Amino acid sequence: MADERDFEGINNRVKIHEVCKVPPFSDDSAATTKTTTTAAAAFATLSLTYFDTYWIRFGSWDGLLFYEIRGLTWDSFSKVVLPKLKLSLSLTLLHYLPLAGHLMWPPHAEKPAVCYSFPHNYSKNDGVSVTVAESNADFDLLAGNGIRKAVDFYPLVPQLSTSDDKAEVITIQITLFPNHGFSICISINHAVLDGTSFMLFMKSWAYLCKQLDLHQQNKAPSLPERLTPCFDRTLIKDPGGIDLVYVKHNMAFAGLDPNTRNLKPNPVDPKVADTNNLVRRTFELSSEDLNKLKHKLLLAKEQHQSKSKQLHLSSYVLTCAHVYACMVKAITEDANTTVVFSFNAY
Repeated sequence: MADERDFEGINNRVKIHEVCKVPPFSDDSAATTKTTTTAAAAFATLSLTYFDTYWIRFGSWDGLLFYEIRGLTWDSFSKVVLPKLKLSLSLTLLHYLPLAGHLMWPPHAEKPAVCYSFPHNYSKNDGVSVTVAESNADFDLLAGNGIRKAVDFYPLVPQLSTSDDKAEVITIQITLFPNHGFSICISINHAVLDGTSFMLFMKSWAYLCKQLDLHQQNKAPSLPERLTPCFDRTLIKDPGGIDLVYVKHNMAFAGLDPNTRNLKPNPVDPKVADTNNLVRRTFELSSEDLNKLKHKLLLAKEQHQSKSKQLHLSSYVLTCAHVYACMVKAITEDANTTVVFSFNAY
């Protein structure tokens, strides 16, 4: 039976049709994830590196994608689109086994690790939690570039389950917008996946979804090399033990004893948490816009007779610089104020 989930003050009521677990596809002939544990074992672990332990208490982040299919009804969605999405997701998880597990922190361990099962040892609790919902919201508005209330996106976002010693790696919500299309939102534990990993996973899912029409459904199609993930942690060297430094720093930052084991995200500042007045808008920068920014920056460098080394002005650098400069101006910071721009390196 469907449930309704209503957010007070939000113009987006969703009807929950189903909450289920989608496990990795079980096919002994398929190539599975390479780990340090033999395939005959029941369970495996994926250790966290210092790139990961920095984020163990930063909570989840969400990736939301919209897919336009005009005239899509619940009947055709539930009978054609949804089964295909679930099967291709299951096939994808076979190549991304850690995502179907949990981030866990055993009492004897100095840091958490991702624990997951091999296909031959699945239980009913193994797999990725998938919520199937239906929304009455304006698809074109939410998927467009105009001004949209930030809170109107919240009903499309699944909740990532987290306790002191156990956390989901990802959770997914697929939401139908009748006669318009559907959305897929993945809530992601930042200690396990970053933006690049998320996009690789989504591209793999999309690739295998397309392959379903070309292969028998009882066979698991393989991924091309460009979409095949690497889980070899031995490639990352950490002789100084920075991973554990970050673990202790996370506990201390939260006001906890450094030896505490706690995966729950840090509390959000109430001023930041109040998003009722926040809006989103998408801005597009054309090649012409980026060339203008580049010319303006090079001209300013020449006028100030700067002797700094040659600038690497890629589209990404120019976009980040422009957006950040606009943000600083928007909060009326003094022009001479030193500000810091922090971003993930991909």
